[in-house]
Amino acid sequence: MLYNERNLSVAKMASQSDMKLALASVLFTKDKTVASDGVRLLEISTPKNAKVSEFPKAMQGCKPFLARARQIKDIKLLKNSAMPLVAIKHLDDTRVEFITSVGDTITSHNVARVHEQFPDYNKIFPTEKPLAEVELNGLLLAELLEVMSKLDRMSKVKIKVYAPNKPVVLEAGDKEVQFARGMLMCMMK
Repeated sequence: MLYNERNLSVAKMASQSDMKLALASVLFTKDKTVASDGVRLLEISTPKNAKVSEFPKAMQGCKPFLARARQIKDIKLLKNSAMPLVAIKHLDDTRVEFITSVGDTITSHNVARVHEQFPDYNKIFPTEKPLAEVELNGLLLAELLEVMSKLDRMSKVKIKVYAPNKPVVLEAGDKEVQFARGMLMCMMK
């Protein structure tokens, strides 16, 4: 299968510690990439509009595998393409090759496989109906969280969701020392 920069970016969510090697790795399957540090998890599907014909050997001989996140972070996709892609090629049971191609330029990275089992995270995802569902601008939310998280030594921010079309309220800090309250309007469907 073909992956893009967003698929490789899940490596940021992997653990920085090698104590649990599976959590310091990225899971690659034919339809997604996944990483977790045990507190947060990110799963991103593969791009549906990728032209597999440009990479005829993509995922040839490859089964789902783990690769160390720090090696994935080192792979840079060529930016002079409308949609830079990376293909995976099975080399042997210990290594895979990440191949990028734009025009006549081909770049490859040999990456070691991690021989551990990625946690069965699907068991943890809630399956019941959510209490509330809102759509927010992720960049605006990130800016609020960046500022507000600095008010607490544990970077805690409380998020309050009142209803689908009401603003989301954020609170952080200590009312006796320094406190912040923020609000972000929901995006209308």
